[in-house]
Amino acid sequence: TGPESMTVRIAIDTGGTFTDLVLFDVETGDLFFHKVGSTPDDPGRALVRGIAEVIDKAGASGQAIELLVHGTTVATNAVLQRRGARAAFITTAGFRDVLHIQRQDRPHMYDLRSRRAEPLIPRSRRFELSERMLYDGTVQTSVDGDQLQNIAAELKDQRIEAVAVGLLHSYADPTHELEVGRILAKAMPEATICLSHELVQEQGEYERFSTCAMSAFVQPVMARYLERIEEGLDGAGFAAPLFVMKSNGGAMSAAAAARHSVQTILSGPAGGVVAGRCIAAAHSRENIITCDMGGTSFDVAVIHQGKIAFARDAEMAGLALKVPMLDIHTVGAGGGSIGWIDDGGALRIGPDSAGAEPGPACYGRGGNRPTVTDANLVLGRLSPDNLLGGGIKVDLDAARRTIADHLAKPLQLSVEKAAEGMIRVVVATMTAAIRKLTVERGYDPRIFTLCPFGGAGPLHGAEIAHEMNVSQVIVPLAPGVTSAVGLLMSDLREDRIRTDVSLLDNIDSYGLQKTICELEKDARNSLTF
Repeated sequence: TGPESMTVRIAIDTGGTFTDLVLFDVETGDLFFHKVGSTPDDPGRALVRGIAEVIDKAGASGQAIELLVHGTTVATNAVLQRRGARAAFITTAGFRDVLHIQRQDRPHMYDLRSRRAEPLIPRSRRFELSERMLYDGTVQTSVDGDQLQNIAAELKDQRIEAVAVGLLHSYADPTHELEVGRILAKAMPEATICLSHELVQEQGEYERFSTCAMSAFVQPVMARYLERIEEGLDGAGFAAPLFVMKSNGGAMSAAAAARHSVQTILSGPAGGVVAGRCIAAAHSRENIITCDMGGTSFDVAVIHQGKIAFARDAEMAGLALKVPMLDIHTVGAGGGSIGWIDDGGALRIGPDSAGAEPGPACYGRGGNRPTVTDANLVLGRLSPDNLLGGGIKVDLDAARRTIADHLAKPLQLSVEKAAEGMIRVVVATMTAAIRKLTVERGYDPRIFTLCPFGGAGPLHGAEIAHEMNVSQVIVPLAPGVTSAVGLLMSDLREDRIRTDVSLLDNIDSYGLQKTICELEKDARNSLTF
């Protein structure tokens, strides 16, 4: 088969250390796997370079690509690192501090010094608007247009990039939010406007406001990122449509991702869970625990009786996030996680990671801190000659030296003992993450099969299984790119949830069916592009 007759689909999963690519030949069913080092300063550079390299490996041409599916951590990192847009928040008079008050409960019950996560939008950029919609959609106070114009003028003076609009009870009737949105779009055409009812149509003002604020915070960042990617793809001659993985395990167009960026918060890990479900079905396993261990993080999900669990009260960086998303628990435990000694003299691992640059000490790129990868190399669990198929040359002496200097000597241990300690600590961190989604949810881990993947997952799979009393482990054929394979397995998906408050005696089947039809129609329209 010549390059001119091939038709291929490519999935790209951008991680903190590596960017994974999988090319699927539609005609033959062949898969081609590839990895390139991530470029944290501009993740799109690694993406475009990786696509060029994987199609060259497959003997295809740029014109052969019919579909690109992308899993990205851009929105996640913007929230975690608080490097989002300069955003403002407009809300109903009297509700300016909902983002800070949250749900009034303490984040940690027995920690008297615990503090809530600071809102992404500071109080100085949160504005109150005279208007009031009641819970049943009745207008108590109309929108004060003059006051809104004054707020818009102040937002322009502050060079605001994005505005989140969260008004009370907009899930019941969005008329006021739509009116505010129209006025702001006319007064500030250069700014991004996010309306809370378009993201969440459920009760709970804090969750809805928080999701809207997060969306405004990440949307300009994500939109710029996708714009740069599409420019890079066009420049390289790749004209295929680009889709982005959503947190719910489905995909959406790049244009939709630019508008609803908050739905991509778990874009990367979601692909691995979708792949895990397919692996479970192929091996007739109803219960499976997926463990995705990359260079920076360790992502856990549980598939019980063939179904993927969805998060009920999701959070990101301590802030509520009310969009449909898979129940994935993430901890900072990856191959690049750094070992260190705390003030009490205990050995700790992560959450800081050496990432792609400079990477583990053994990579020889300037890294000088001991990582889990260095420990595995010192213990002989990694081949010094065959890492990434020989694509990465590693320096065993550098790994030994950094473990000796930072851990072994201060702890008065041999280099091997210190490396072994690092492995034991990181395995303890990972098993604690698994217990969070199993034991703490009432599931017995012993009835599950463990499925470890990611660049570092299978290295620790047997130890994790032993700690959890799990008797079976399934390692995918190409574990390092399993999340990217999952992207190719995903479908377009839209979820719709709406709160309807009324007495049971007043609910009639016709009205309920009408609401369901409206939701279905809205979802179908979103899938048409």
